[in-house]
Amino acid sequence: MKNPRLLVKQKQIEDLFTEIGSFIGDPEVKAYLTYYLCIRVSGFLEDCVRSVFSEYVDGNSQNYVKTFVGEKLRKIPNPTWSAIVSLAKDFNDNWSIQLKSNVEKPSTDAVDSIVYNRNIIAHGGTSSITLSELENYYKAAINVINELEKTCC
Repeated sequence: MKNPRLLVKQKQIEDLFTEIGSFIGDPEVKAYLTYYLCIRVSGFLEDCVRSVFSEYVDGNSQNYVKTFVGEKLRKIPNPTWSAIVSLAKDFNDNWSIQLKSNVEKPSTDAVDSIVYNRNIIAHGGTSSITLSELENYYKAAINVINELEKTCC
């Protein structure tokens, strides 16, 4: 990951994994902290996806194109794997082809699991996600972001 702002957020999230992992209080409170972290991780993925495409546009486009794309990126839905591939295809067919061939299924499933659990939590449902599962999903999702950055920039 290249963006300094996102690197700071990444460090904050990784620190939260450590802090919540060392929490020895009520298991129900730990589950709620995991819910909070899931929402943070999902928001981080959204920021990363927007950032990759924004940085490409900023370096390669005129102001009116930057404005148009900026508006489109602000309205992207939860960053599921299919939404990421679709957005890449909107920019360049080859990017979506590269992403599909270079990103392994466990990583794409991880992105979708983060978003799925985030939606359950955000809409008042009960998720069974554990901190360990979330951390594994997060690590796999970072692979998706790194490949997106490599492919699209």
